[in-house]
Amino acid sequence: MPTPPNVRCNGLGLLRGSIDWNPVTPPSGATVSYDVTQPDGRVVNSTATRYTLPAVSLIGTYRVQTRLSAGGWRSAPAAVVVTNVAGVYICG
Repeated sequence: MPTPPNVRCNGLGLLRGSIDWNPVTPPSGATVSYDVTQPDGRVVNSTATRYTLPAVSLIGTYRVQTRLSAGGWRSAPAAVVVTNVAGVYICG
């Protein structure tokens, strides 16, 4: 199972923005979801290819992994660093 491709920030602004990625095609008969690990270690699972950044500024490295429905196997993480300057999210 591949790492989510093209992980990037989108719509950055004053306490708003998202981390987006392209979908991964699962093997026949399986489905995928995505685990997003926040800088505080909390993991959020979603079937969407977008993670909305929290209004409370959690700066640091976000990791996105593909999770396969059968057995819960996860891919290697793709990482993106989010910082906040004067309330505006910046992605690197």
